[in-house]
Amino acid sequence: MWYYGGVDTLAVTEKLISVGVPSAEAKAHAQILSEVAEELKEELVTKADLKTGFAKMEARLAEMEARLVLRIVGAMVGLTAMFGVIVAVFR
Repeated sequence: MWYYGGVDTLAVTEKLISVGVPSAEAKAHAQILSEVAEELKEELVTKADLKTGFAKMEARLAEMEARLVLRIVGAMVGLTAMFGVIVAVFR
């Protein structure tokens, strides 16, 4: 087997020859297919890439949620204190 760019170029060549493509052309086509596959490989996203990306997003969302909860609690404490002051003033 000839592997180049993740493509079994020998299998591609043999398949092309078996359907009547001249040997030199079959080899050239297999090589081109292999080179295109190699270039595309850099652009494709794998399931592992997606899982990693989702895990990072989930972690960031959890951090943002924690910060938001702290802000809300802080605001509630502040409002409660202000309400206490207002009640004390108008007694």
